[in-house]
Formats: sequence, C-alpha cells, structure tokens
Amino acid sequence: MSDVSLPSNSPWQFLAAFGRPDIRWCEKLSEGILAEPGNALTNIFYALVALFLWFYYIRGKEKNQNRDRLKLMAVVCLYTGLASFLYHTTYSFLFQVFDFSAIFLITLPVILWNLQALGQLNEKNTAIQLSIGMLGLFSLFFLLRFMAFPVQLLIGLLMLTFLTTEIVLSFKKIRVQERKFLFIALAFFVAGFYFNFLDLSKKWCQPEHLIHGHGVWHLMSALGIGFLARYTKSWRKS
Repeated sequence: MSDVSLPSNSPWQFLAAFGRPDIRWCEKLSEGILAEPGNALTNIFYALVALFLWFYYIRGKEKNQNRDRLKLMAVVCLYTGLASFLYHTTYSFLFQVFDFSAIFLITLPVILWNLQALGQLNEKNTAIQLSIGMLGLFSLFFLLRFMAFPVQLLIGLLMLTFLTTEIVLSFKKIRVQERKFLFIALAFFVAGFYFNFLDLSKKWCQPEHLIHGHGVWHLMSALGIGFLARYTKSWRKS
C-alpha cells in the first residue's frame, strides 16, 4: 500500500475511506480535480484506439467471423481508458480496483478464446467462463492485498498463461493467424512495462512534469491492445 496520501484539500479526500492504492507513481499529487493530471489525461489513447477498432474493424464493410470478439475488445479498450482515468483522477483504491478489472478484461477473454480453440472450453459458455474467471481473479486480488503481496503479480500470471496457450496453439496448428501482429502487440506491451519500471523505480522521475513513464505506458498498452485486436481479427480455423 502506498504511504502517500492526497493533499488535505483534495476534492477526493472522501474516497480515502476505501484505502490508498498499492502503487505510487512519480507524478506529484495535485490539489485540483485531477490528482495526477498527466497520468489521467494520457488515457485518451485508449479512447482513440477503441474508436479506431470500432469504426475500422467493426463498422467496416469487410466481413469477419471474429467481429463479436472485436466488439468486446473495443468496448474493453474504452473501459480501460475510463477506469484508468478515474483512478488517476482520484488516486483512490476504489478506482484502482476498476483499473485492475480493465487489465483482467483485456487478457482473460483472449486466454478463454485460446482454451476454446484447444478444445478445453465450450465456446457457447464464454459469458459464464468470463464471469467465473473475473470472480477468481478478484478473489486473488484482494487476497494478495490482504497478505501485503504486490497485486501486480496477477498481471504476470495472466501474461504467462496467455503466452503458454499461444505456444501450445502454435505447435498444434489448430488455428491460422497472422502472428506478426501478436509480436508487434507484445513489443508494445514490453516497451510499456519498461517505461512503467522507469517510473516506479524513479529512474525517470520529474514529479512536476505532465509526461511520465506511466503515461507512456498508457500509449504503449493502448497500441498493444490495438494490435492484439488486429491479431484476433486474423484468426480462422486451419
């Protein structure tokens, strides 16, 4: 849990009753309506990517058997921007929970779709599988917080599970896909994680500035979601 609190005259002080977030980014906390202005405003990148996905891939004339999946990814991308914006606007644990829910919703559906392609899950029960998966992830989230372990461990667990299913799929050759878009997506995510590390470790830290490593993560991860969606669009059974 972060040992830094909002300024006493912050309009979001009433949210302190829910607890402080687990992470303290470099950006100085503001007394204004935006607790972390730079980190809040850079969430516009998620909205831009979501709009691109919606109008170019979903509303476009080209038919695609993965359109429903792309719709979900576009909505989740928009939700990610909104949840992260509220988190950085209020600097509260309450909205950090929503921020993490967005991370879960980015990775969990793709993992489920991969397991369905491998024949481990039934495609007709995706909504139930997603609900059970989210419930399990949130249970682990609050357990890790209670035990004072980094809740970010869940992100590593999800990425490891996703990559494992991708490797198994590539060996079994069950699905045809344009894998280059997956590699581009992973490159953006890895670059984003690097900038997050620079921010958290204070190796790149100018608290008074608007641009920070975590803000660059917002750009990189938004592009990563975009290319992950493009990768998903290319899926078809072999």
